[in-house]
Amino acid sequence: KLRRTLLPRLSNLGLTPSCFEVETQIVDGESLQGIADDSFNIAASAFGVVLFDDREKTFLNVLRVLTAGGQFVFNVWEPTPTSLGTGIMDIVNAIFRNLFSGSTNNQTG
Repeated sequence: KLRRTLLPRLSNLGLTPSCFEVETQIVDGESLQGIADDSFNIAASAFGVVLFDDREKTFLNVLRVLTAGGQFVFNVWEPTPTSLGTGIMDIVNAIFRNLFSGSTNNQTG
């Protein structure tokens, strides 16, 4: 029923069912092994980021697989920057500082 009611409304916005075709893969979230560089426009994680042991490696590999201008959308339940070790936003800020300070190596294995 949702498809019958929602798709006509979306087509009025210029969106077609092909806009919603999504390929999924199950891979290690930290290494993203097997996913080519610059292969996704968007990456998303619902509460998974706080579960990774090596968050910096995770963020760097997400950046690796995103195309230029790609977006990483995530949410966390972490109440304070240090509740689970190094705060997620501290890591994100450090990565972006390194990226824009002239460093060209933004890939980890």
